Amino acid sequence: MKIAYFTETYLPDINGIATHIKTLKEGMERLGHDVLIVKSDAQVSQPELRDGVLSCPAITLKKVYGYSLASPVSRKRFSILRDWDPDVLHFHNEFGQGLFALMAARALHKPVVYTLHTMYDDYLYYIAKDCFLPLVRRLGHGYLRFLANRSDLVVGASPKITDYFKQFGTEKNIQIIPNTVEQAFLETSEATAARAQAIRQQFGFAGSDLVGCFCGRIAKEKNIDTLLRFWKAAAAGLPSIKLLIMGDGPALNELRQLTAELQLSSVKFSGKIEHSQLPAYYQASDFYITASLSENYSISTLEALASGLSVVHLLDQPNEYQYQQGLTGFTFETEEQLRHILGQLAAQPVEDKFKLRQAVRQHTRLHSSDEAIRHMLDLYEMVIMERSPHEQRSADIEVKLKQ
Repeated sequence: MKIAYFTETYLPDINGIATHIKTLKEGMERLGHDVLIVKSDAQVSQPELRDGVLSCPAITLKKVYGYSLASPVSRKRFSILRDWDPDVLHFHNEFGQGLFALMAARALHKPVVYTLHTMYDDYLYYIAKDCFLPLVRRLGHGYLRFLANRSDLVVGASPKITDYFKQFGTEKNIQIIPNTVEQAFLETSEATAARAQAIRQQFGFAGSDLVGCFCGRIAKEKNIDTLLRFWKAAAAGLPSIKLLIMGDGPALNELRQLTAELQLSSVKFSGKIEHSQLPAYYQASDFYITASLSENYSISTLEALASGLSVVHLLDQPNEYQYQQGLTGFTFETEEQLRHILGQLAAQPVEDKFKLRQAVRQHTRLHSSDEAIRHMLDLYEMVIMERSPHEQRSADIEVKLKQ
């Protein structure tokens, strides 16, 4: 099978969507299928096909995650795609590449799959002032409904996506395929262990310290300010418990200032980390912690679990099924609950901490990426079989593609 993925973000970008597409690509190729990545790239002036990646001219949106946004119309991009002749098209972003995938699928008589990764209501502040949010939200819901209803299949990583689409009346039955990560990438090694020890020394963490970590874009929707305020109350009087916040983003300086105001000497910021370095940073940590309520089966959380870290998290009911409470997940709603969890983890003997880490890693192995890849492949085969061979080409769309 020949599968084309369309995205505004891909490697070397560091984010959940890029990681997810990388996992899909490598998994499909292991099963013997051909994959083409069609991505936006502000560094090229015309479409360039190299090593299975079609890079398309784009502009960079600095306010919106630094994504590069491509035009939905390109004659040369369409020509390259037509010559490659995909069996199925699958888009992961809703903007230029998503619209292009919809139009190309119609022109080529091929099925198109849409994965919604982002709960956009939590991100509208990037593009609109508060007074315009209700209007922008209604327009956004209408646009997402348009994309979903014109796709052959819609996929989401958690029930949150189903509930989200129900808000604005999409006609589609949403298929849920949980996100996964490549566990082999996160396996420990002597080199990783040595790097992890150096990281702990770099940030001043003693061997006996219990280190929690958060990894993600340092931005408002991640609720890191709430996490810091919880941490202020819950970690008071527990000097051996430390927090490492990993990542970069528009709220980094603001959160550093808040940390200083709260006098949180136990909290450190790493800044941007290359994805290849993440295994060592997870190895340097003892648990993962998050207060984000905007996640849709978080890739960073999955990477932490695959590294053997239990997740301490603010209650997010739609995502609770992601964790086995007391093993892979510990839920808090109050400062007292968080303090109790931190105290429990800190009081564990070294041997028990090691056993917990091994148990978390083993439990996570039960949900491998191979299972999700095979499920996705089954869905591709289904939409290919269901696609009508008699569908007529839309003349106006083909004209636009050739402009």
